[in-house]
Amino acid sequence: MVENKNANMLIYLLVFLLVFFIPSASAIGGFQLWYIVTVGVVLYGVFKNKLEVDNLSKSVFHFILISFILLFVSLLFSSINFGSMQDFNEVLRLIGVFGVFYLMYVGYTEKWKKKIVLFLKLFLLLQFIFCFLQANDSVNRIMGVIWNTERIWDLRRTGSFANPNILSIFCVASYSYIFFRIKNIQKIIFGLVVFGVILFTSSKTGLIAFFIIICTNLFLIKAKFNFKNIALFVIALLLLGYVGVTLLYMYQHEYPYIAQILMMFDNNMDVNQIKSIGDRQVMWTNALNQFNRFSSLQKLVGIGPAKDTELNIIDNEFLTILVKMGIIGLLFYVLSIFILLVFLFKNKKSLGAKSMIAIVVLFLLSSGSASTFIAWHLSLMFFLFLGVCLKEIKLAKVITT
Repeated sequence: MVENKNANMLIYLLVFLLVFFIPSASAIGGFQLWYIVTVGVVLYGVFKNKLEVDNLSKSVFHFILISFILLFVSLLFSSINFGSMQDFNEVLRLIGVFGVFYLMYVGYTEKWKKKIVLFLKLFLLLQFIFCFLQANDSVNRIMGVIWNTERIWDLRRTGSFANPNILSIFCVASYSYIFFRIKNIQKIIFGLVVFGVILFTSSKTGLIAFFIIICTNLFLIKAKFNFKNIALFVIALLLLGYVGVTLLYMYQHEYPYIAQILMMFDNNMDVNQIKSIGDRQVMWTNALNQFNRFSSLQKLVGIGPAKDTELNIIDNEFLTILVKMGIIGLLFYVLSIFILLVFLFKNKKSLGAKSMIAIVVLFLLSSGSASTFIAWHLSLMFFLFLGVCLKEIKLAKVITT
């Protein structure tokens, strides 16, 4: 596949390191510079590989191509009140996500399996250690040489990321991949590691998603739609939810931010009692009000990335897509996710399909309170796993057309 296998493996290792431990300290250029470096390394790896085109890679290419066309159209018809030169950075994101997908898809072999599992185990352990040590100011200053630790949130740890929610999604996604490839005792150990990271981050989104993903994974182990397995999923979800809520009541003073979930249970399941949800609802209402004032054409194709406006961050994936890519873009993304899930469930006997189903479900769960599929860092991770998992499905020779 490549002339120098050792050099090729070094490229893949470097890509994994950059995606999962991307430097972000302002002193060394910040996140955007290192994102460009990551894309550069990815493209170098792509060009070193022989071209491999099949139906799976073409499908992802068509998705990226249509996304690019929708982006171009939204930029073309964007009002001067929304457009800026920064919006064209979104082209770099699309190049990056397809590049990392294609590199993983072309380069993955069965020999990679244990190496990827080992890497993700180390990633989870290191993030737990980073979060534990971040209570120490000296450690923060040392980590701050490489990563942005200036944004250590009040009562929340961020590991090597500048955002606790992104850290929790990365950890749950990594756990979803290794879950089907490790022994039961390791499932428990690394499940506790991820749970510990989520407590450090105090991510309510991460906590809820983690419990649901565990139940999803237990369901996928059986991979059959029958009453027994569906009942197992529901019972496991209820038990984990009960245990989780009980623990939150016991330790709410140690974890006051994440314990805001209890306000919902104490007020007849009123989600408005959760402060972060209330703050987001104000943001969502404002975005919808502005969307309703768009022209008919802008409602159809969106206003583009709108990086220099308050609509840049909406904290809801589907509302973000609606505003930035319009009704056409939203329908396209929903249809694409549906097609991907149908394909994965048809090939659910493959470990790659099981892992990718869990990761897609995780992103969908997180989409209610964050940008995921089109977020710069998270989308890079998503397409990395997509490349690996689709290649695993292909190698397993269980593809159902």
